[in-house]
Amino acid sequence: MIKNRRLFTLSLFLLALYIVLILPYPNSYSLGETIIRNWYTPANTYYVTNVLFLLVLLGLILLGISLKKFRYRLIILTTIIIANIPPTVTDFVQKHFSSGIYAISYDQQLSQCHFQTKNKHTMQAQCQLIFENHSNDTVPFTIQFYNHEISDYPNGLTLLKEAGPFDVMVKGKQRTNIKIEKDIDITHLKNDSFSQAISSIDIRIKAGSRTRDFIN
Repeated sequence: MIKNRRLFTLSLFLLALYIVLILPYPNSYSLGETIIRNWYTPANTYYVTNVLFLLVLLGLILLGISLKKFRYRLIILTTIIIANIPPTVTDFVQKHFSSGIYAISYDQQLSQCHFQTKNKHTMQAQCQLIFENHSNDTVPFTIQFYNHEISDYPNGLTLLKEAGPFDVMVKGKQRTNIKIEKDIDITHLKNDSFSQAISSIDIRIKAGSRTRDFIN
């Protein structure tokens, strides 16, 4: 079934490398993007997508060339496997081999924040962030909020980021809803009426020198 073992081995190497680089761990974005972010500014991370696409495309092409028969079936099967491996591997590693903040998962889609002015001097922020600790130990960490919007008038997340970071902890083997409430001074803002609700909250968690980003 294998026509060229060298090309077959090379294709497996490229596909395995692709799988490793697209693993969404330890951050919510891929490992490849994590590496690039450590070298360059986030504005350059779109190159990762092109590199990963070429990597998997070349791997699949070489796989097809290296086979004598059933090449199309195996390419389709390989594509399906590749699509399902990353979340499975990430979930397995986090549940069985991780500790500290690396054992923490964050349900970004169900997390949300509400902002409402109490008076012309104060805005109240209320956030509900859902975390799960897959380890047996209680994990303390700090939360820093992210805001990607660029505006002359800061939104609630910008103000909450400036008011942070916030100390929290999640007990072992527990899924919990962390509530953060903060009264923020808004006397420096021109608009004294403020009401906003934001979902899918971007955050960074930190414990000592370890950090993890959960950013869309």
